Amino acid sequence: MIMAVLVVEFFMPVYVDAEEDLNTQVSYYRHYSDDGTVMDIITEENGSEVIVKNFNDGVLAEQSRRKVGENIIYNEIFDLESEGDMEEQQKIESSGITIFVTHRKRSDERLNEIQKEQLRLSETKELKVERTAVAAASTTPMNIVAAPMDNTGLKASGYNDGYYYLSESTISTIPGIVGKLYRKYTSKDKGIQKRYTWDIDTTVSAAISLAMARYNLHKNETQGFVFSIIEFVGNVIKIRQTTNTQCYHFDYRYKVRVGSPVYFATDRQKYYWKVFNVNTGQYNWIEEVAARDGFLDTDMAMIKNGIEEYWLGKPILTYQTHVQNQGWQSVCSEGDMSGTSGKNLRLEAIKIYLNSNKLGGTIQYRTHVQNEGWQGWVSSGALSGTSGKSLRLEAIQIRLTGGVASKYRLRYRVHVQNEGWQSWKYDSETAGTSGKSLRLEAIEIRMVRK
Repeated sequence: MIMAVLVVEFFMPVYVDAEEDLNTQVSYYRHYSDDGTVMDIITEENGSEVIVKNFNDGVLAEQSRRKVGENIIYNEIFDLESEGDMEEQQKIESSGITIFVTHRKRSDERLNEIQKEQLRLSETKELKVERTAVAAASTTPMNIVAAPMDNTGLKASGYNDGYYYLSESTISTIPGIVGKLYRKYTSKDKGIQKRYTWDIDTTVSAAISLAMARYNLHKNETQGFVFSIIEFVGNVIKIRQTTNTQCYHFDYRYKVRVGSPVYFATDRQKYYWKVFNVNTGQYNWIEEVAARDGFLDTDMAMIKNGIEEYWLGKPILTYQTHVQNQGWQSVCSEGDMSGTSGKNLRLEAIKIYLNSNKLGGTIQYRTHVQNEGWQGWVSSGALSGTSGKSLRLEAIQIRLTGGVASKYRLRYRVHVQNEGWQSWKYDSETAGTSGKSLRLEAIEIRMVRK
């Protein structure tokens, strides 16, 4: 049998039977669920149609078909005892995707030897690292609202990117596509400190009222807080209590990976009071306000969004910067910071990549360079800026073109000398400054659905 070698998304050799269409690309992905079940996903694309097959422990369990460029999925679930029991087709609408679901008789199709070997080879180093990180984490999904404020109890992602594993899920109507959610955070003392003394004979109700006024909290939140830091005898305080409070800003970043690439990135900012009881030496963290930026209420909602972006064919956005005294940094994924903060180092050049782009078009960008002004537009992967000239980047513009621009828009911001992080800019808008001789020090880029 003659075999042909193709290059596919997961960077592994793929073999297509000579009797099949030689234009068909096949990718393999193996996933281990928490209960030890092996889920093997085989994706076939021939230029006009995408077929995804999900094998559970070697037996075909689900199959989906989608026309390239269309957001309609035909999904078959093989879970019935006989064909006569076939259920009527269900129609599901979800975030711009229409899914027709049909339940059919259990399938006799099993993995062949070639497929088994390719699935074994598909376990790349990155996926093995991810599987280890997931296995080391709790088998109970961690809902975001219940996630610890810091990384206590969480496991590192395994990608050496500072993220920690929260949870994973799949959408049953999109078989075999597993999304995994990760989070990292940074915290900063806001410099707001207060001291308060709870007097002897203060009643429980009075203490709660004072706490509500001080921390802008609801009664049910404040009551537990008050009892946790103050000692009561009966209904009144018998020992004078003193607390020191300090405000911190937490910046949380979230990313959803499907396989290895990142398909969804978002963040939120939260402010906490760190309340220290001088008498007992104990402290509590009390949330005061939270700001959200594309953040969804639960981990499952964000994972669902990432899986849908995968199915809609969202390209993979990555980028890297050339930093003063450091050279080229590693390529980072969508939403992450490239460059430095607090080190007073200039950005000198940037490369932005748009990978796995099946929508058509490209990403273009240009930079404003010290002494040179605006350079011309360059496309995905090309260098914008300079290397070896010690010239700072002062501003940047980024845009999408063609098919990808019809479905997505760019959102980016830069960290500027003496100014810090600027507000977010969109599609060709200027981020940075002109005529001020201020260097760019870092950048963050995202691609969001229109």
